[in-house]
Amino acid sequence: MPQPLSPSKAETGENLPRITSSLSGVELVNALETAARRGKLPGFERGNGEVGFEIADFGTPWESVLEARTRPLADAGEQAGCEVGFSLRMKRGMAWVYAIVLIVTVWPGVWLTDTMLRTYSSTYAGWPAWVTWAWYLPLTVPFVPVAMWQAWRKSRQTAREEAGELIAKVRKLVGNQDGQP
Repeated sequence: MPQPLSPSKAETGENLPRITSSLSGVELVNALETAARRGKLPGFERGNGEVGFEIADFGTPWESVLEARTRPLADAGEQAGCEVGFSLRMKRGMAWVYAIVLIVTVWPGVWLTDTMLRTYSSTYAGWPAWVTWAWYLPLTVPFVPVAMWQAWRKSRQTAREEAGELIAKVRKLVGNQDGQP
């Protein structure tokens, strides 16, 4: 039984199209590498291991990587080209930086708000500092995960849209046998 070309939809949450080409896997990667050198496929990198190639640096606010795995097609025992399956993965480095910045910026907000209220309100000056923490933190901390979730969803959505465009570009560059444009 042939190995799957990409993780299942349940694993990645994606249902990306596959393409077929009359080129072998090595010829396909070489053709795409040549196109990348000519500026037609930015972010292209030759893969290693079971990944044939990767196209990186797309998606907003965080970048993603489109991984491609090739599998030879057999037609009566002869080489008849290859099938290319795709999967998406997000680069998580900037997501971690974003999360840490969100978390770290909550505390200076507590201090700034407390200082401002003590400076401009004579009645607030008599209250202990924990009073500011008691109302400020419940108003700000719950929105850190909300902001992360919204940014994550937007990144997944833009990566999925741009992946479709990249797959169409790959299909155009290497040809296909499945009758799709």
